[in-house]
Amino acid sequence: SASAQAEMSSKTTVEAGVGSTNDVRAQGKVKGYSVTKQECGGSKGCMVELSVTIEKFEYQAKTPELDRDSIAIVTTGKLRRTALSADMRQSVTDKLVKSGRFTVLDRSNDAAFEKENDFLASDNVSDQQRARLGQAAGADFLLIIDLTQASVATRVQENNVELTGESTREVSQSTRASVRYTLVEAATRAVKWSDSASFASGGNKISAAMEQFQAKMVGDIIEIVNPAKVVAVQNGRVIINRGMGSVAEGQVYDIYATGEELVDPDTGEKLGATEEKVATIKIGEIKAKVAYRAVTTGQLESITKGAIAR
Repeated sequence: SASAQAEMSSKTTVEAGVGSTNDVRAQGKVKGYSVTKQECGGSKGCMVELSVTIEKFEYQAKTPELDRDSIAIVTTGKLRRTALSADMRQSVTDKLVKSGRFTVLDRSNDAAFEKENDFLASDNVSDQQRARLGQAAGADFLLIIDLTQASVATRVQENNVELTGESTREVSQSTRASVRYTLVEAATRAVKWSDSASFASGGNKISAAMEQFQAKMVGDIIEIVNPAKVVAVQNGRVIINRGMGSVAEGQVYDIYATGEELVDPDTGEKLGATEEKVATIKIGEIKAKVAYRAVTTGQLESITKGAIAR
């Protein structure tokens, strides 16, 4: 028998008997080897120790790595398989992607990804392409959405006039919807935020209800994990890190200067920094990833890079 130890701390064992064919299994492509130790004795053959060089391929992503929190969105509850729930998940995904604040991970097309991984693991691709396996990212946060109610009720009322024998029909609709959402830190499973929202209105307003829920969820999550901040003050205007899809022209924000970091004396948890309102700004121009705003109240000189905008 023979044992082989690969470089990069990868190990494999090669079994070889007298007159047999060697069966080599390695974590990579074997470039070469050298015999480091050999012991032979009698009819049992030889014990050989080899130093094996394994060629390692590393896949380099085409886009640069960004210091963003990653988030995966999942749906749960009795309505999780409905079209409304799927549409809500996709809409929230779209809004978070457009915000530019998160790396959003796809957890809704696992079957397609598994099929592609099987292809990458086959002999039909090069070693360089096969190195793309095992590159999937884990989420920093999970957004769990439970659409608990979403219905449109229709009421039909018949009215009969006895004197004339005429009858009329009145049809009315009402919408009821509710959602619960929870933001969980994936590594610790600590709940960072949990809230719910309800909607009630006359008529068929289910689309309006879904839009209201999506806006609230995305707004809450961004504010908790990554609030808007001032990135620069130039030519009398304040520039913040919010662009198209996350702000609207004419929207008003208060600017807060941050101070001392606060820590809970009992738990040691970081509670954020002290904040002092220094100005109010109004959006005037929106670009893809930033927005330019003029100061409406307060002093421009009191606004510094890193100040929070709410």
